[in-house]
Amino acid sequence: MATILLDDNALSQHVVSVVRGGWHTNDEMGSIFVGGSAIVVGVTHVSFTINFTGTSIALYGHLLQDEVPANDTINGVFVDTWTATNIFLPRNNTIDLWYQSPKLSDTNETHNVTFQDFPTMLIDYAVVSAGRDTILTGQGLLVDNTDPAIAYQGRWVSRTGIITAANDTARVPVGGSIYQTNDRTASAVFQFAGTSVSVYGTSPTQDGVVLDYDLDGIVTKSRQYSATVLDPNFL
Repeated sequence: MATILLDDNALSQHVVSVVRGGWHTNDEMGSIFVGGSAIVVGVTHVSFTINFTGTSIALYGHLLQDEVPANDTINGVFVDTWTATNIFLPRNNTIDLWYQSPKLSDTNETHNVTFQDFPTMLIDYAVVSAGRDTILTGQGLLVDNTDPAIAYQGRWVSRTGIITAANDTARVPVGGSIYQTNDRTASAVFQFAGTSVSVYGTSPTQDGVVLDYDLDGIVTKSRQYSATVLDPNFL
């Protein structure tokens, strides 16, 4: 099944209530965040509800306050009519998975996830697993680096763990890994049906990366991208 990517702007359209706290956009760090901005949910002990159609939802972000120890867990998440516990809280200033719902029924009904009495959080993006009846028209779909739809050629290696970026903010990639190469002859091919495609990645140097790309037979050579550790564009 397809995976839907919701940046902070798209996710805000799925928020049905916010209690005892604010919900505002932070765009101060630019391309650190997916889509160029993130959501700040505050103040302390905020409660909010997100609805979606699909079989599961995962939220990525990090703590903004120290009243709850990082890498700790808290309770207080209600999925539809029952409670899920042991919610992981990622390190301060490390964008990581902090909530993963259980797998839910594959119907066209809307699910509601309510977060109660949470500390101040930053939410960068959400990932929804689509069901059989989930409407995909107009949605942005996520294809992870390990997806077999991407054909790699040349020498690529898998890299796991934290990627450090600007302003001391770090990120754990979606799925926990990225593919990396220093082979000038390496390539990756992805075939898709849609109106556009975005490729997220980063370069380990401040010089960025120079790539050739071929879109439907139209070749653009030696295009430089500023996907560096100081100005990353990555998931």
